[in-house]
This record gives sequence, C-alpha cells and structure tokens, in this order.
Amino acid sequence: MATKITNDNIVGMDASKLTGSLPAGMAPATDLSLLEMNQALLAFKIASSNQLSQFKMVDQVIDEYQDMTGIDTTNSLQEVLNGSNSNKYISGGQGGGSPTTAVKSYTGANQAWVVPGGVTTITLKLWGAGGGSGGGGAAIGGGGGFIQEDIVVSGGETLNIKVGGGGQRIVNGASRKGGGGGWTSIDRAGTFLAGAGGGGGGGDSQAGGAGGGTTGADGVAGSGGGEGHGGTQSAGGAGGTTNTNGTAGSLGTGGRAGVGSAVDATGGYNGGGLGDGDNQSWTAGGGGAGYYGGGGASNGGGGGGSSYAPTGTNTQASAGTVANSSDSDYQAGTGDGGTPNNNGEHGAAVLIYTGTIVDDLVLQSTATTAEAVPTTADLVVLIEDSAGTATLNTDIKGYISRDGSAFSNAVTFVDEGDWGTNKRILVARNVDISGIASGTSMKYKLTTHNQVASSKETHIHATSLAWS
Repeated sequence: MATKITNDNIVGMDASKLTGSLPAGMAPATDLSLLEMNQALLAFKIASSNQLSQFKMVDQVIDEYQDMTGIDTTNSLQEVLNGSNSNKYISGGQGGGSPTTAVKSYTGANQAWVVPGGVTTITLKLWGAGGGSGGGGAAIGGGGGFIQEDIVVSGGETLNIKVGGGGQRIVNGASRKGGGGGWTSIDRAGTFLAGAGGGGGGGDSQAGGAGGGTTGADGVAGSGGGEGHGGTQSAGGAGGTTNTNGTAGSLGTGGRAGVGSAVDATGGYNGGGLGDGDNQSWTAGGGGAGYYGGGGASNGGGGGGSSYAPTGTNTQASAGTVANSSDSDYQAGTGDGGTPNNNGEHGAAVLIYTGTIVDDLVLQSTATTAEAVPTTADLVVLIEDSAGTATLNTDIKGYISRDGSAFSNAVTFVDEGDWGTNKRILVARNVDISGIASGTSMKYKLTTHNQVASSKETHIHATSLAWS
C-alpha cells in the first residue's frame, strides 16, 4: 500500500468496500439461549447463597422458594413449602391427613413393618406382657409396663416389631414359679428405638414384680426372702436366694434363672422361663423381660423388666395390673399378670401416624412488570425426582402469561442435564408468546400430574422466567 491507513482515510471510506466474510470463529453468536440459561443458573446460585425470597433482574425473575413471597397463593393449588436452608422446594400436598392407627399383637416372631410414604413421625404406644402365675393364691404375675415415644422415620423404611408373649403359668404341682412376661420393642436394622418391660413371674407363693420404669419392680419376698430383683436399663436384676442373676439376651431378656426365653432363646418375645425350669425344683422363677430382665426367684416372685423410652413416657405397672390401661388405644386383654393357674397376658404395640398426602400441584407466580410488551420467553426449572421419574410435558408442565391471567399453551420442556442426584434442569427456550393476551404483567405457571406418595413425587426447587 502506497500510504498508511489513517483515521481520515477510514472516515472517507465508501460503504461499498465493506464486503466479504469474517474468518471462522470470529462471527458473533446470534443464539443467546445458552447464555441466558447459564445466567439463570448463576442467578439461582446467587439467590440461594444470599437466602433471597425472590431475585429480580431486568426482564427476568428467579425464585428459589426460600418462602412463598413470589407465589400467587390465591391461584395456586396444593402448594406446600418443604425442606430447609438452601434445600427448600415446593411440592404438591395437603399437609397432614387423618391419623392412622396400626395395631400389632403377639405372634412369637419378628414383625417387619414398612413405613408408609409421606410419614415422617410415628407415635409408639407399647405394652409389655404380664408374668405367669406362681404356686399359691397370692403368686400372681407382674403386670407389663407402658411407654409412649415419638420417633422420626422415613417413608419406605422398615421397622422391626417384637410383641412380648405372656409368661407361662406353673404346671405339675404347687411349688413352682411362673415365667416372666416378654417385653414389646421396636428396632431399626438392629438399632433399638424403644421398648416396654414385661412383668416378673409369680413365685412359690408371692407375686412377681411389675414391669416398666427405668428399673423393674422387685418380686414380693417369700419366706426368707428369695425374691428376684428388677432389671435396670444397664444391668439385669439380681437373682433370689441361690438363683442366677438376670442378664441380657438379644435386646435384653429375663428368663429361666434370669436368662433366655420361653419361646426364643435369643430374644425377648416371652421373657421369663417356663415356670421353675425343670418343674421339679425351685431353681428358676422367671424374671420379666425388658431392657434388662429381672433376676430369677426362689420362693419369692421374679423381678420385672425395665422399659426404655428416650424422650417419652415410661410408666411402671402396678402389681399384677398392666400400666396405663385407661389409654384410648389400649387393647383389651393386654399386659395383665396371670392370676392363679393362668398365663400372663400378651403385650401389644400401637403405631399412630399421619402422612403428608401427595397431590398434584398448581404453582403460579406473582406478576413482574416487563419494560416492554415481550414476544418471546425462556422458562428454566430445577426439579428433583424425589420418588419415581417425572415424564417431561406429561407429569410436569409449564405455562407463561404476559398479562397476568391468560396463559400460553404448555411449553415444551427439554432436559438440559443434571444439577445433582435425581435432579434435572428443564428448559423451554425461545417460547413464542406473541399469540396470547398482550401486556407486561409476566407470570409463570407450573403443574404436576400423576403424583403418588413413594411412587412419583416431583419437587420444584427453583424457577427462572426471562422475556424479550
């Protein structure tokens, strides 16, 4: 070139000379949808870290549902805000339904029970079994204890329920001791949650100790003592004269000379042993099964077993009468000690729970004013498949309004990837909203469908609506 290009040359350049193509990679992008989506996700993070109720930008609104500020609750249906801190979300539900009561009776075996979906807390009411009768008219079995405890659970998990069996009465003669009653307990995968102690078996002529409390009651002393002592929450009760102290089997038992069980040698279903063990000598009055069982008796009664309720009610029985028989959920024929020539009554477990009813959701936002009447919009939603997998545009749908009341036909969501385990980014890009009622009052509406507890539960964590 003869001369250098100067500013003067450029000012005077003919526009016809500005032709041709830019080299590959230098052309500006014309599709800004990816940038807009990334902007929305960044805004989600900012809103979350600052715990904002609603985050508004120019011609865009983002809501992470820290509260219900951005929700038009009048026109939404079944919306429930759940979660905590940065993990809050909205799902469909009606809060608590009517309480449901499940009753478990003695079977002599473990009873696995699956927590229904939507249930987060269960109230336990447990009664231990009564001890069997001993050799004389006063040798009644001890009554079973009672506990009430609330436990935190998750829908779909399995709890194991053991309902105590009544202690056995004496057989083949008068100088015998009744078996202790089994305790009633609940555990989660071997982790003990709560239990109600069983009553001690009657002695040769004296009553067995009452079950329940943090220490089971001692049996009534006979001639020269001989009573078994109640078990505590940390040790078995001391045995009577010349008899074996109580020890713990699986989850604690009382039993034959304070050890074992009439039905299950490892387990606490029946607690105390069969009368005096060999039915020929005074070697084993049964102790009540509990957190730890009572000791074996001689001619006095066997000791009762203790109960365990970490934060709830723990009530000891009274002599041969079960604890808290006045409770509205008490099951007739439960937990009393055996009267002469009778076995003790079995225990019982009552579980009371109220679940959140999972329902379809209509979630409509409050209005945000646009700078000008928009013709296109982008909708980005962060969802979590808490149970099952939501089918896009069938189980979850989205709509847009620009006048605050008239909504578009359902947008078409596509899955743009994950943002965590079972968490997906749903995007509807460049949605044409020119055909709906005109205005600058921008709203979104989300709906969920086919929602069923523990089968299909869709959680909505955040939503972004942008327009131009």
